[in-house]
Amino acid sequence: MLRSQKRGKISMIYQTVFQWGALLTPIIGLLFFNLFGQNLGWRLMFVFGGIPALAAIYAWFVLPESPR
Repeated sequence: MLRSQKRGKISMIYQTVFQWGALLTPIIGLLFFNLFGQNLGWRLMFVFGGIPALAAIYAWFVLPESPR
């Protein structure tokens, strides 16, 4: 469903999502621990980790079905 002019760029961004996540996850964890302490930091990371699930549920109902 992507036009050919944007297909390569979107594909490249999609393929690098895992690498960005692997790089940023420990950095965000350390940031949360340093800002909020260990007792509150892990709880906030748990809540922060649920955001992709909420985005997936939203996308399930909003995005159109595949043309295939």
